[in-house]
Amino acid sequence: MNTVRFGMVLAAFMGFILQGTDKAFDKPGDDIEKAYNELVSADHWRKAKTASEKLGAFGDAALPVIIKGTKHKTAMIREYCYKILRSKFPGHPKAIQAIIDGLNDKEPMISYPCAFHLGENGIVKARRALKACIKDKSKDNRTLYAAAKSLAELGEKDVMVWLYTGLGSDDHYTRYLANIGIKALCERDLTDFGYEGPWEGAFVSGPRVKRTKGHPIEKAKKRLGRWKAIVAFLKWIEKEKPKLFKELDNLW
Repeated sequence: MNTVRFGMVLAAFMGFILQGTDKAFDKPGDDIEKAYNELVSADHWRKAKTASEKLGAFGDAALPVIIKGTKHKTAMIREYCYKILRSKFPGHPKAIQAIIDGLNDKEPMISYPCAFHLGENGIVKARRALKACIKDKSKDNRTLYAAAKSLAELGEKDVMVWLYTGLGSDDHYTRYLANIGIKALCERDLTDFGYEGPWEGAFVSGPRVKRTKGHPIEKAKKRLGRWKAIVAFLKWIEKEKPKLFKELDNLW
């Protein structure tokens, strides 16, 4: 009798354990879907950010869902899914392809950071897509210059014309991206030639730039300082890196 009773107790206990095990295996998938659904239903960027952080914390298990999110019809959902890919999976093959695809997103807040990421992380596979990007006249200026910057980081010398043009731009982000690209190709940028930096006369918060007011003469002096640095820089390139300087023949 004791043996039978013991067997019943053991069977019940094992059933409980197996049931709990099934739930344990099911739980990660359920939680991933829950986090994704929270992101999809978010009506504010703070909620979207919290949900995306939960989703990203699942690691590789969540990658298929995150990539699915990059194709969602809502821009905010796509944006946060791309953010997860860039921060959590910067070199993962599947994530890389999704980020390359992100160059074609119509939202600059998606295409620009994707273009920036590809050169920063040395994604050689992205060369062809980046070259196609800088030829696309429908792209916004930041995406175009981020693509040119990334091509420079991948060793593509024929973006020198893009970068030279960007150095003298009155747009802060264009100057910023051009300086990064120039540094990648030449090992120096304008700050090595007396320039204070691309954010002259501005406050920057993420993608937003607020220009400061100032006396027109002072503004002109800052522009003059920028161009003096460009002249000095070009003289240095002509002397020390003549092959790169020759790329500027394509300007005319």
